[in-house]
Amino acid sequence: MRAYLELLRLPTVFTAIADVLMGTAVAYASTPQKLPLEEWLRTGTVWPLVLLVAASCCLYLAGMVLNDYFDRKQDAAERPRRPIPSGRVSAGAAAWLGGELLLAGVALALAAAWLLGGWRPAQISLAIAAFVIGYDALLKKTIVGPLAMGACRGLNVLLGMSAMAVAWQTPHFLIAGGLGLFVAGITAVGRTEARQSHRGWLFIGLALMWLGMALVATFPYTTGLTHQLEDTLKVWPWIWIVLGLQTGWRLMHALVDPTPGHVQAAVRYGILSLVVFDAIITFAVVGMVPALCVLALLIPTLLLSRWLYVT
Repeated sequence: MRAYLELLRLPTVFTAIADVLMGTAVAYASTPQKLPLEEWLRTGTVWPLVLLVAASCCLYLAGMVLNDYFDRKQDAAERPRRPIPSGRVSAGAAAWLGGELLLAGVALALAAAWLLGGWRPAQISLAIAAFVIGYDALLKKTIVGPLAMGACRGLNVLLGMSAMAVAWQTPHFLIAGGLGLFVAGITAVGRTEARQSHRGWLFIGLALMWLGMALVATFPYTTGLTHQLEDTLKVWPWIWIVLGLQTGWRLMHALVDPTPGHVQAAVRYGILSLVVFDAIITFAVVGMVPALCVLALLIPTLLLSRWLYVT
């Protein structure tokens, strides 16, 4: 069981859940006339959200499993203790599990689309599945690999935004694109995390992470989104400046000494930061209580990461 949990990278799946919940919060805040949040949650509308969260988990976990399946020969040389090269999980079982999770994710999104009366969730899930296979099987070792991984994350945010029938506008794309670029940066940083990393990729990764954060920071100043907390705008730029400096500081250790330990620590920090970013965005659009619910996803992430590796 531990071998399969390692294969799934279980601690990080909660970042995908945070994306969907945040995306739904942004979509909810975008509706011109809406029910109070508590009343909305008591309606049948909450069930498509449950299905979208489950779909996101399946698609994310499929990506983790298929990543190890396609990297099994490289892992045999660099990380022989991982589930497939160590023989604890067979390559065939990993391929079967990854494929089944992909199908389950698309099927769950299709069910959510049926309940919502629109095809957008199903279309997004198919796009995520395509990018998952494309990244793991073909693009990971190419120069566009980080952008393909970032596209998966951005689409996952849009999957959450599809929980409500609202027209996407500039803020929606800034949030999804910004988080996608941030993940592209994390991917660039961790490109060769199992051995001495090239500082060029670390600089590229940091630049992409900062660019993604900058895009997210601009969304309250665009039109098309109803903001619930106007006071947030007074401190909003400073929040992201501090987070940007913190991100740079974390990566500084890897830039000075690009050994696997420092690089993997930077990647881990970047992954965990996603939950914090999602919580901050949620706070800006719908308030404190939903934001704390998103932030609470850090608890299982941190607890499980003490037992199972993240990168």
